Amino acid sequence: LENHRDAVFSVSFSPDGKTIATGSRDSTVRLWSKDGKKIQTLQGHQARVFSVSFSPDSQTIVSGSWDKAVKLWSFKGTERQRLKKLRAAVRSVNFSPDGLMIAAGSDDNTIKLWSRRNLCNGELKSANLKPANLKPTVGLDHNTNFLPFCLTPTILKGHDDVIWSVSFSPDSQMLVSGSEDETVKLWSRDGKQIRTLKGHKGKVFSVSFSPDGKIIASASGDKTVKLWNLKGQEIETLIGHNDGVFSLSFSPDGKILASSDSSGNVIMWDMDISLDFNDLLGRACDWIGDYLKHNAEIDESDRTLCDGIKPKSK
Repeated sequence: LENHRDAVFSVSFSPDGKTIATGSRDSTVRLWSKDGKKIQTLQGHQARVFSVSFSPDSQTIVSGSWDKAVKLWSFKGTERQRLKKLRAAVRSVNFSPDGLMIAAGSDDNTIKLWSRRNLCNGELKSANLKPANLKPTVGLDHNTNFLPFCLTPTILKGHDDVIWSVSFSPDSQMLVSGSEDETVKLWSRDGKQIRTLKGHKGKVFSVSFSPDGKIIASASGDKTVKLWNLKGQEIETLIGHNDGVFSLSFSPDGKILASSDSSGNVIMWDMDISLDFNDLLGRACDWIGDYLKHNAEIDESDRTLCDGIKPKSK
């Protein structure tokens, strides 16, 4: 796909598989058909576009930019809504799978969560939910089938450095984030921090849930990909890259994990083989589970170490 005038930072397939969105250093978002034909150029950002993502119905595109703006676009190329401008550059944006929330990770070390306006806490009454009641702006899409997002986002604080990646769980109930502070954080849908996953020795550039929602993958400048369970326990470290790992993605069936590094290499990991360690851990927990639960000399904090960890055969 050749048409951008500068580097492409983000690529996203629509859920229906018909359209590709790209975000570029040339400050534009472009839409393409799956056979490579350009459909639309979305203009409005004033600086490089770091991240693009489709809504679950494939009809809306969200973009985040160095210009501190998060924008919502229609498939036809009109701007549907301009979310409140942030205080810092936006590195990552993502729709929740249920389409009711948008997350944005930025350079001010925070995550912003916007909800659809029918979920706002008294922000607008039902009479004001129509997009036509928004302040008119040039190019704003007034399609009444589009339900706008709340004016005020929930702010998630906890990271100590730039946030490079945010991703929702398949059931939309959790959010995972990766940061330059070398940590991965797990959050609840309402913005509460659940736990911090520590283990990387470099900046975390990309995070993702597996399609079944049971595994979190993280990619780092330390040249590794790590796999974690939802309890925050490291399942395995995937070693094979010779440079920092910047992006990763699961196949729809969860059997393959693809990761790419700054040298231009892509590694395809077979998750069935990679997770043999998890099966071994499950068997070990199956063996010592009763000991952890009932031995009087075990600290109370250690009694739940094996909760939920089982071998594949169970």
